[in-house]
Amino acid sequence: MKCDGRGRPLAFLLTAGQRHEMLKFETLLDAGKIKRRSRGRPRLRPTMVLADRAYSGDKAHRLCHRRGIRLVVPPKRGHKRPRVRP
Repeated sequence: MKCDGRGRPLAFLLTAGQRHEMLKFETLLDAGKIKRRSRGRPRLRPTMVLADRAYSGDKAHRLCHRRGIRLVVPPKRGHKRPRVRP
């Protein structure tokens, strides 16, 4: 689910239970528009993405970095130090 800063849903994708979420992460980033307070076209890219530990892999970081989006993910429990942003 993609939500705005106030928690209102913008886009929702549903996959089968055995499918990994990363397969639809890029599609979800491109879906949904963020309305502007003033006039103008809606923004397509968020400023930042908050995600759970499942998105801590390199692919999620590359997809967000290419779009200029900051990805905020808690580090996995087994890691010694948190990931450094590229």
